[in-house]
Amino acid sequence: MMIIERLPFSPIAIVGVKFIGWWSQSDPRYHDDYKNGAYWHTAEDDECKNLPSPLDFIDNEWDPKEKQIVVRYLAKSKYQGGIWFAPSSCRICGDDAEHNRWDTMGIDDYIDVSGRFYHPEGFIHYVNDHNVKPSQEFVDVAMKGMKIT
Repeated sequence: MMIIERLPFSPIAIVGVKFIGWWSQSDPRYHDDYKNGAYWHTAEDDECKNLPSPLDFIDNEWDPKEKQIVVRYLAKSKYQGGIWFAPSSCRICGDDAEHNRWDTMGIDDYIDVSGRFYHPEGFIHYVNDHNVKPSQEFVDVAMKGMKIT
């Protein structure tokens, strides 16, 4: 399941807000740059093992118009600050700050304009560049938020 009720490794807890776009730290299918140290191993690794893998949500048949609406909706999300010390790298392609791609993954957190979904800055990269389709619940909120039903 892509949506979780709380982040297992974070002090952030917001009543009524769901978390989307946080991924497990380990999956043998992840990009080699990610597996080979594009992030550091931390105590949180064990807590993250039950988070989903973005690879399980790739939908190459996703309607491109709907996808672009979701991307535009994500781009309207509101900055919430950042509690992370460095950007994560993409589990699929390996992009991160080590590859001068701060614009890809970032280090900040955002909340969607409905105020219902909290997501990392890099979530839009997974959606736009890798066809990682959010849950239908999120897609429905995005479509409604962009006034498309």
